[in-house]
Amino acid sequence: MDFSFTIEEMNLSVRTYNLLKRAGINTLDEIVSCMQKDFGTLGTIGGMNQGRLLQICMEVQQFGVPVNEYLNQWIKNRTWFISVD
Repeated sequence: MDFSFTIEEMNLSVRTYNLLKRAGINTLDEIVSCMQKDFGTLGTIGGMNQGRLLQICMEVQQFGVPVNEYLNQWIKNRTWFISVD
């Protein structure tokens, strides 16, 4: 698949666009790379929140990116700590 689209070509809010630009993410390919390596990396970008992550996920799916596959892999590889009081 061709992921060479720039984030300017994506339907992102101005705030989400600016957060990605400041993080040095300029293309769909770079977003996909973050998702493949560690989906949670996108969540560590300063100012990123669940709504913006959802917006990115919904938008990249429009380009044929298997977001659910990357998210499921990330969840599977996480170590979860549950506190029982």
